Amino acid sequence: MPARNNRMKKILIAALISILTIEYAYAEGKSDYEEALAWRNFVTSETRPVIGIAFGGGGARGMAHIGVLRSLLKSGIPIERVTGTSIGAFIGSLYSSGASIDSIEELALSTNWSNLIELKTSRISIFSTRRLEEFIEFHLQRLRRNSYDSNIIFETAVNYPKLNSSEIQFADLKIPFACAATELYSGSIILFDSGSVANAVRASCSIPGLFEPVQTDHQLLIDGGVLMNLPVSLCRKIGAENVIAVDVESDTTEKLSGLMDILSQIIKIQGYALTENERKLANAVIEPSVGAIKITELERADEAVRRGEIAGAAAAKKIRRNLLELNEDTEFFQITADDISGIENVIKQLRTQRNAGSILKTSELTSALALSSKLGLDREALALYRTAQPSDTLSLFSAELSSIRLKLSDQADTILQSLSAKQLPENYWWELAAAAVIANQNKIEEKILNRIKERRLDAD
Repeated sequence: MPARNNRMKKILIAALISILTIEYAYAEGKSDYEEALAWRNFVTSETRPVIGIAFGGGGARGMAHIGVLRSLLKSGIPIERVTGTSIGAFIGSLYSSGASIDSIEELALSTNWSNLIELKTSRISIFSTRRLEEFIEFHLQRLRRNSYDSNIIFETAVNYPKLNSSEIQFADLKIPFACAATELYSGSIILFDSGSVANAVRASCSIPGLFEPVQTDHQLLIDGGVLMNLPVSLCRKIGAENVIAVDVESDTTEKLSGLMDILSQIIKIQGYALTENERKLANAVIEPSVGAIKITELERADEAVRRGEIAGAAAAKKIRRNLLELNEDTEFFQITADDISGIENVIKQLRTQRNAGSILKTSELTSALALSSKLGLDREALALYRTAQPSDTLSLFSAELSSIRLKLSDQADTILQSLSAKQLPENYWWELAAAAVIANQNKIEEKILNRIKERRLDAD
């Protein structure tokens, strides 16, 4: 009982912090709406810069790239060029194929090492990545056809079936994509933007000493992270004028407990100076807090995705302001999720209680809803809302905000009907209107603006 009381005390403290923070954050609601209108004009402008994203290497930590992507797209930031190294190449190729974020995440959460590698010891490596190449080709084909089925993973060491007689080429992708590998003999960076996508991604993922190098006619290729773990310059090379870099290797590794950890750390140390140079070429650097996740821990993909989602949501508004040139001295900045990891743990605890069938107190639910929505974990916020259907003002506001961001028009409309014009402060209404603009929810935006008019008329 004392342990539970302490946990609830922490939750209530987090709730208070959340409410105070929200009061401060939404004090500039109308200006947020005006910024959102400016952003809508910016996105449709023919003269705006081409926006690209560079995904860094980092093993299982790189699953955070999926969450970052989800948050940036949800925030109205278009991604028009993609580059990646190692796991970044893996995720980048899937997104560039035109696959939905939901499909990519579902695939990532159902993937394990047996899908990707097989034991094949030799004088230069321990594992073969033949299955990785087949896996990528197979799922690129399925994702492009919108026929992804998470039940089709092929756990056993058999060949993946070919769905098409020809391999997917870089030219077949819907979004321009490139990835990096290292040529072992010359020590040079090899940039892939043509040919077989799956073969290029396999080369980019080939950790030296652990995975066998990829042999071509005249080259022996290993992990691109040796020389370019954060391919910002490559992103500019394929046409990006404003580059968002996602660095999943900036956190300190807590413990090295295996060969893959050690080899990856060696690559990281060796390429540190090169990575710093790449970071300086970026307009924004997002650093998900994933240092506690080992590069081999694919079973923690869900956690990595959520941490990426938090980091992306924290960065999105600043990136938009930077592109609108509203921030004069922030051409380069870092976003980390370290300062909110404690709050994330509170949400996890409440999720566990919910899944166990525990009845959540109103204070706990309000806290979790507000925190989830504030952190950009909109799916989590709505799961909590649907669990208990709370009627307090803060919960309704948070659920409405998350519904708008997720473009769930019917649900947003239903919640909106339960909110009177007087029930929310005007700044909260402006924040909802701004979210509707970003999400291109024009009908919801119009209804919210009418609520603001009603509120003002009632005040008069």
